Amino acid sequence: MMDPFDRAQKLELDEREGHIAARQALVPHGPPASHCIDCGGEIPQERQAAAPGLRCTRCQSAVERRGGSR
Repeated sequence: MMDPFDRAQKLELDEREGHIAARQALVPHGPPASHCIDCGGEIPQERQAAAPGLRCTRCQSAVERRGGSR
């Protein structure tokens, strides 16, 4: 039988894994974008390799400051 602490740990782990899976589903699959969807500027190869996404570093930072993610 699980005690309350074990149940709480299990619940926390299940919720965390669910949140991680939901965020990973938002990550684009396939080759990284070569141009930013916001400004149209070229996304440097280093950025594409380090953090594949749809925006250049400057535009992604602006989105995150506004409280968005994508």
